[in-house]
Amino acid sequence: MKILDKILFAQDFASTSQNLETVAMSLAKTFKSTIVPMHVLPEDIVNSKAKELLDKMAYEKLSATINKFKEAGINAENPILKHGVAHDLIVTTASSVNANLILVGSGEDKAKEKFKLGITTERIIQFS
Repeated sequence: MKILDKILFAQDFASTSQNLETVAMSLAKTFKSTIVPMHVLPEDIVNSKAKELLDKMAYEKLSATINKFKEAGINAENPILKHGVAHDLIVTTASSVNANLILVGSGEDKAKEKFKLGITTERIIQFS
């Protein structure tokens, strides 16, 4: 078994996480890893039309990410889109796909704070 056989790449599509895709590709190339792209939407979307549009947009962005990986010669699995509490779903999904690494952004820029992780990232670290 390789050191990093599988990387769960949990994207939030924020502008602050654009470099994360480059990091994912670099790690996957170095360790010959498979990347599993994932996105989590809130579960409390009550309007079915809005939920449908958000799902469609998320799948389009995840598909674009997979295409970039494949163009770079990186193996990528089908994207995972879930609804619920992000940190819970990311940790359980990492376990279910047998990921060796969870790759997430650090959250919004918090230059004035000493501990610069977003709450979701902090919770993923705690629970993983």
